[in-house]
Amino acid sequence: MHRDNLIDLEDLSKEDIKEFFNYSKINKIPKNKFNDVFISFINENKTVDQIIVEKSIFKDLENIDPKAIARDVIKNNSEQVLKLKKRSIGLLMGRFMAKSKGLVDGKIASKILSEELDRFLNQ
Repeated sequence: MHRDNLIDLEDLSKEDIKEFFNYSKINKIPKNKFNDVFISFINENKTVDQIIVEKSIFKDLENIDPKAIARDVIKNNSEQVLKLKKRSIGLLMGRFMAKSKGLVDGKIASKILSEELDRFLNQ
């Protein structure tokens, strides 16, 4: 058993690992949902697609507008943004991830925040 008793290592095969990581949308699974999907895949003998649907993994992503969240976070922290300028990105990133519930990939969030921050600072 895995140390957290979440996966029985006896049930884990190379084929399962290969199948999981060859899933066509593996990079789209939010990091905060990745472990849940993997554990369910190993333990429940279901396809990744079935688990994605059952757990509504992508449904949560459909309801998120990263640009709107970025603009909102910048607006709500405008005093600090105007004082810190580009150095406010760390503060904004933390607030963005909290507001988006970690469903947006960090690289994408950082890119969108940077673009929206530039737009805000250049107004």
